Amino acid sequence: MTLDRADEQIRVLLLENIHPGAAARLSKDGYQVETVARALDEDELIGAIGGVQLLGIRSGTHVTERVLDAAPGLLAVGAFCIDRYEYTAPGDDLPLNYASFQKATSVCEGLGKRVCTESEWNFACEGEEMRPYPYGFSREATCNQDRTDLYEPNPHYQILADRREPAAARPGCVSPFGVYNMAGNMDEPVLREGSAHVEPYRNALKGGWWMAARNRCRPATTAHDDYYKDIQVGVRCCSGAT
Repeated sequence: MTLDRADEQIRVLLLENIHPGAAARLSKDGYQVETVARALDEDELIGAIGGVQLLGIRSGTHVTERVLDAAPGLLAVGAFCIDRYEYTAPGDDLPLNYASFQKATSVCEGLGKRVCTESEWNFACEGEEMRPYPYGFSREATCNQDRTDLYEPNPHYQILADRREPAAARPGCVSPFGVYNMAGNMDEPVLREGSAHVEPYRNALKGGWWMAARNRCRPATTAHDDYYKDIQVGVRCCSGAT
């Protein structure tokens, strides 16, 4: 990333323990970088943001109208929020399923949110340590995964059994950022970034479900189109930080 401001050095303020690699990369590219390990409240942010052109935050910092008024030179804010739990419809006990990428997009937009991008989802799952699993570095029987009772008893057909669990059923299945069930329970549609991914193949399915498969942060299923739905596909939403 490069911003051309003639002879002026771009000032960057990174809050809430944003990964040190980001500060190092920006500094290497010639930006003047300041980091703060915690969130700032409105008055603190107003006091710190003067002369800042780029602001990096997480969900603990809120950019209000007063903050924007105090930062006339601010060019961009980098941040996102992700739902802690898979979406469960009001009145239901289990997360929504049979949700294609298109359905997930509609659900999230109806909540004033959006489908997560793949990079957002990856970061929320693996954290700053880039864990292969949301809960750590080795595969454990922590999440709703690796089940062998996949099918309903039926002498004629293989019919997948519904093995969903409530979104908060496994408190140990949590990422470094406090996001639950990013391995197992439900496949979650995300938006693949880049101009190469066009309709109807813009999606990837992340996290895996209750079968013994790719229940890790990075792997994804990318063979299905945006309208694919099945018993194990759910919804998780993201949004910009406010």
